[in-house]
Amino acid sequence: MKKILILTDYRNSFRREEKSYYSLSLNKMREVFIKNSYEVEVLSYIDIINLGLENIENQNIVYTSSADDNYKKYIDDIVFYLKDKNKIFPKYELLKCQENKGFQELYKLKQGIKSLKYYYLCNLKDLNKVENKLTYPIIMKKINGAGSSQVFKINSKNELIDKIKKNIKTQEYIKKYLKKKISEIIIKLKLDRKNLKKYQNYVLEEINMEPFVLQEFVPDLESDWKILVFGKKYYALNRRVREGDFRASGSGKLFFIEPPESVLNYAEKIYKKLDTPIASLDICINKNNECNLIEFQSLHFGPYTIMKSNYYYEKINSNWKQIFKKSNLSEEYANAMVEYINDKK
Repeated sequence: MKKILILTDYRNSFRREEKSYYSLSLNKMREVFIKNSYEVEVLSYIDIINLGLENIENQNIVYTSSADDNYKKYIDDIVFYLKDKNKIFPKYELLKCQENKGFQELYKLKQGIKSLKYYYLCNLKDLNKVENKLTYPIIMKKINGAGSSQVFKINSKNELIDKIKKNIKTQEYIKKYLKKKISEIIIKLKLDRKNLKKYQNYVLEEINMEPFVLQEFVPDLESDWKILVFGKKYYALNRRVREGDFRASGSGKLFFIEPPESVLNYAEKIYKKLDTPIASLDICINKNNECNLIEFQSLHFGPYTIMKSNYYYEKINSNWKQIFKKSNLSEEYANAMVEYINDKK
């Protein structure tokens, strides 16, 4: 019999439900897998550590992630090891895309997904090398964090420089750090003035490091689309931009209305290129009626759209059909995994 190993977290949970601290139903997931002729084993990350990672091989592994940065690093390390001797769903690169807007852009590039122009930078020196290519307004994003709280519209070079400085570390912190360390360095290393100045510059550069993404600004947006894809099923949510703002994400102005066919077609194309069982896609339409991918996730994303929708869309005989049926998140998650795993054989 075919086998699936479900990897849970330290609370024996598989994230995430509507709230990030709620688990999907492992019983419902197990029922779907068994119905599709899979033998199921459920273990936590610490369970497989105790068993010995070297003993986990030739398995189909469906794994959970986390919103906690430190625990996610732990998961990342384990999944990195498991991926070479097992089949991992979703694949390892998509774990790295979770709440990492910088790696998302690199993965899009790798998968041949053309979308909004971007620059992935880490400090002010990087900015100096691309500044003449930038067009304002531009969007600046810290690479981590959900929603739109770390997304900013920048209108000029000076505003961008100020935002980068605030985004990284304050000059006051740097001065205090240097003042404390310089005396220690003189004593320990007996540096002359020339080498001491070099070290000061080095410390300044090292402190001023925090990756960020600059992304092309799409003007006059009134809304965007959140599209969740679970295998062949597409769930659509329209998100309106707040008054006096440029962001639809986090606005709370949410509407279950029929999306343009172009949005569903674009979502299908992106979903296939991402090579994932499930996906959360943020899609906008510019003034030329062209669709663009703003961001995406394949793990640990908010499932509001599937949980609150009374219908989904499915392409049948090359046409999109709206199917009125309430979906269960845990069942559809497992169904999408089964469909993807079977297609990969």
